[in-house]
Amino acid sequence: MDDFVQHKPLSKTIMFWVVLVVPVFLALVVGCLIYLNSQLGSFCLASSCVNNFFDLYKVPLAMAGSALPLVAVVAAVQRSKEAFLQIQVGQRQYTEAVSNNRFGNYLKHRDGFYKLVDNFCEDKGSESSGKIKIDANLLYVRFFPNSTGDDLDWWKGEGVEYWKTIETEFVKLSKCLKKSFDDYEALDVGEFTRLTRAVTTSLMLNYEPCRFVMTKNGALGECFLAKNLADESLAIFSTIREVIHFYNSIVAYAGREAVGEPFEAIYSEKVIPVIQANIEKFEVGERGSKIA
Repeated sequence: MDDFVQHKPLSKTIMFWVVLVVPVFLALVVGCLIYLNSQLGSFCLASSCVNNFFDLYKVPLAMAGSALPLVAVVAAVQRSKEAFLQIQVGQRQYTEAVSNNRFGNYLKHRDGFYKLVDNFCEDKGSESSGKIKIDANLLYVRFFPNSTGDDLDWWKGEGVEYWKTIETEFVKLSKCLKKSFDDYEALDVGEFTRLTRAVTTSLMLNYEPCRFVMTKNGALGECFLAKNLADESLAIFSTIREVIHFYNSIVAYAGREAVGEPFEAIYSEKVIPVIQANIEKFEVGERGSKIA
């Protein structure tokens, strides 16, 4: 609200003086006319004289007396305007306070998210295994697109399709791994590679230096970036574990309900032997590769 009622004392308002002066002025005019057209006689304070005086001047006296209720009405209107002004100011202050509070919460939440990403990169990355690079700003916008809106639960990311897409990919990855637990060599390497690429790309998790991983005779555009470890199986396994760990950290930060059973195969001890049994089906690039 930009247009506020300008506050003025009652005595400085035009309407106050109009309702006060006009009735009195008219009463004086009518009283003078009565005086000029009446024979009052000499000065007299007897009861009959006083009664006669009030009887003659009852109209101008009533007119003059009407100024008081009119002033009361004007005063009531003035109080109403002042109350409206106070409500406007209060609403504006409340709106500004809510806006400042929401913006402050947004900054704290965003900074906390950046810190979470930085801590993860620092904890899991290294010169030898590959420094982790994540575009925290873009990732924050993807997970919390309503952070500057009016939704009070925006920090949970409720209804945001990006969460659902990543969770779906993780569930598919878990099912893909689980199918090969009884027969390690039954892993669908192409599906596994595609899903791992999907989750690492969605979480913008990059290693530098890294190892490119794809299926045998697969296209480079279908690969995913793995940790820069000497052991190929361990490089792939560590990448999967770190990406699910990173996602769960974000889930916890957002206060969302953790996804348990659908992801359980990713945490299984059988994952590493499954990868080792199928390592020949992968094309793992040399250590020290860098993103162009």
